[in-house]
Amino acid sequence: EKYRSDYEGNNLQQEDALLHIAIPTDVEQLCIRDCKNKNGELSTWLSSVLCYIPYKCPIDWFGLENNNFQDRDIHRICAGLLNRVEQSNLCGLSLCNNSYITDKCIAVLLKTISKKCHKLQFLRLSGCTKLTNKTCQHILEFYGKTYSD
Repeated sequence: EKYRSDYEGNNLQQEDALLHIAIPTDVEQLCIRDCKNKNGELSTWLSSVLCYIPYKCPIDWFGLENNNFQDRDIHRICAGLLNRVEQSNLCGLSLCNNSYITDKCIAVLLKTISKKCHKLQFLRLSGCTKLTNKTCQHILEFYGKTYSD
């Protein structure tokens, strides 16, 4: 919520109420590519979508490629997922070619997935040039904890 105040003049309750109406219920994939995302407005919007999208909505794939996402943007997206009342139906998430995200936000993303995205099968990170072998370690730990039984 603190990020929203950076550029929005709308009342948050009004915005969220409008968002409930604006989310299509017959879309299976949401792909947004090549957005400049200078002030993080895309990730703020996505956070609201992920938080309020109805469970019965069939959107199960988010393609968010080459949008200049930074760690702050991934944290916003995670906040939206964590604020959901129920589990997300998300099966796939592509963050390819977002060259500003780092290993630190991937650890947060994986923790969020383990709590709210039990159906997630695909996480695409190719072209995220600031990711290192530390991300591989985070993924290994994630699978070790999540699927230990």
